[in-house]
Amino acid sequence: MRGVPAKPEAQSELKKAHRLAWVTLLYNCSAIAMLFLVMGGSQAVKTELVGELLSFIPPVLFLVGDRISRRELNERYPLAMSERSVRATSVPLSPCSAWDRGCCSTAL
Repeated sequence: MRGVPAKPEAQSELKKAHRLAWVTLLYNCSAIAMLFLVMGGSQAVKTELVGELLSFIPPVLFLVGDRISRRELNERYPLAMSERSVRATSVPLSPCSAWDRGCCSTAL
């Protein structure tokens, strides 16, 4: 299977990761529904609702990135599909990526 290492446990680990991403999305949906029901005019609950909405980003990016990385190569994107999906899923996982790339060159 394209995008998965040729190790025997890799496929099962990927299935677990997919299952965990979907469970996370379902949990977030239930939390958002409960917050919406009890929100009223509370500014603190509205802030928590925004936080829960932002927590959708990592699992969605993982699922989309994995799907894109499994696409077959074509003449328009001979290598870019796999490279873009890796970059898209690594953005929320590494908040200091600009620091790692040397964009922040000031020494501590």
